Amino acid sequence: MLPTMSVSGEWVLENKMIKPQNLRRGDLVTYLSPLDPTRIVCKRVEHVWLSGDNAAMSRDSRVYGPVSMALIKGRLVAG
Repeated sequence: MLPTMSVSGEWVLENKMIKPQNLRRGDLVTYLSPLDPTRIVCKRVEHVWLSGDNAAMSRDSRVYGPVSMALIKGRLVAG
């Protein structure tokens, strides 16, 4: 697993013009939470199984299973 993003904040660019078939393992994506669709969350892709860098505190595919590609809204391209 790659290093966790800084708790104090990171500067990122979000590219919302993505083609889901171009996503690769290790990419950071933003998506609508399956548990609360009013929230946008960021996770790292392993296929469409999304896992947070901070496993002890992250609600991700380990809680709600694989995420539909239709829920993915963007990819983080800089950090």
